[in-house]
Amino acid sequence: MSFKKEILYREYIHRENEVLRAPYNPELEFYSAIKLGDVEKTRELCKEPLHKKEGLGMLSENPLQNLKYHFTVTAAMVARYCIEGGMDLSEAYGLSDLYILKADKCRTIEDISSLHSIMCEDYAKHMKNLRKDKVCSLHIARCIDYIYDHLHTRITVDQLVELTG
Repeated sequence: MSFKKEILYREYIHRENEVLRAPYNPELEFYSAIKLGDVEKTRELCKEPLHKKEGLGMLSENPLQNLKYHFTVTAAMVARYCIEGGMDLSEAYGLSDLYILKADKCRTIEDISSLHSIMCEDYAKHMKNLRKDKVCSLHIARCIDYIYDHLHTRITVDQLVELTG
């Protein structure tokens, strides 16, 4: 069977079996939270284990290998989003390589899912610290953290004064 026919056949089977793909916008929200260094949102988005997420494609018939492939894709995407957000290229790729090597040694689906959460939170923390590295004052660093943690609420100067003393 030609490659084009195989793709069309797989699409047909997916439609017939009502196989759903993960929606695109939540995926962008996930990568953006990490890129912005929003550690709390990243934790929240990683509460559902990777192996239980709906809409992951089948990249391997072996469930463990399939999850490893998805982990690798996530590591590559997160690295690129973080580079776009200002992380040093060698640091972003170095972290990605390290986590992919760790994933390769995992022997259970649960281990991969656990490592996925750890990796995502680690990248988010690196991004959060990255914006503080450009700040000279501890008071300003605390204000920046507070503002990023409360982007969707009203923030007053008095709140920031109370925060920083």
